[in-house]
Amino acid sequence: MSGHCGLNSWQQNSELIHTTATDPEGPYAYKDTVLPVFAHGASVRALPAASGGGYMMMHLGCGRSFLPFITGCTNGTTPKHHDHPEQQQHSGSEVTCNQFNVSVMTAPTPDGPWSGAKDGGTQVYLSSTAKSSWYVPSGRQFSNPAPHIMENGTVLCAYRADARRGGEHVSVAVASGIAAPYVDNRPTAAIGSHPGEDPFLWQDERSHWHMLMHNMGGGGVGSHAYSRDAVNWVRSSTAPYTSTVTFTDGTSTNMHRRERPQLLLSSTGQPRYFSTGVEDYADHVYTLVMKVNTSAAP
Repeated sequence: MSGHCGLNSWQQNSELIHTTATDPEGPYAYKDTVLPVFAHGASVRALPAASGGGYMMMHLGCGRSFLPFITGCTNGTTPKHHDHPEQQQHSGSEVTCNQFNVSVMTAPTPDGPWSGAKDGGTQVYLSSTAKSSWYVPSGRQFSNPAPHIMENGTVLCAYRADARRGGEHVSVAVASGIAAPYVDNRPTAAIGSHPGEDPFLWQDERSHWHMLMHNMGGGGVGSHAYSRDAVNWVRSSTAPYTSTVTFTDGTSTNMHRRERPQLLLSSTGQPRYFSTGVEDYADHVYTLVMKVNTSAAP
């Protein structure tokens, strides 16, 4: 969030920045801004040879504001009474550049240059040929995308959408390529047992599928689901993480929020580092990266 603001400004002040580190746990140094406000929730994936190689970035927004920028923030927190000019949400095509505008960009290396960055990338859409599809037909049906690209170029994308029956739910769509329509013909969400968001999708060394997500209800702060075919999913009864974080100095903090679970995987799909966005007080947030204890694995 730009302008030294906190989580409460995410719709107004989110931008995508490029940082680098020699260790996944940091520290990270700013390198450049990939997309200015509004852009949010980037996922970068390597592209297979079938897709031309290089890298793909999937994100929300398109680098243009759809709400007034918030000023007057200090120390990573947002004032209760936002200090910004009085103006209405942009009209026309600009309205689509919000948290339900999913776009993709490509680059030969993680350093860029990212194709279409000037225009905010190429927008992609969620579609269905089934009238009984579970999500709302327009407006709030495609957000928080988490792509997984197969060797043949097919893309599986976990995402969140508003369900027709109410609440936010996580499901999985399929596309023939990174810019192709993303299709989910399910009658119910892939994870229909509880409301959720912020999925992270991956395939392990046994070719089994897994998903982490932030709970929006149904117990616990996060969930793990698994599948043999990426079609039929089971939610695990074991919580993958909690809101309590223990630091190397022995202190611990019960975070107010712990969202956006992400993994850094080995070349065979084994988790090596776990990151979340955490809120320790007010709306003060930061990215927390933890090394996975592989010695405890069976």
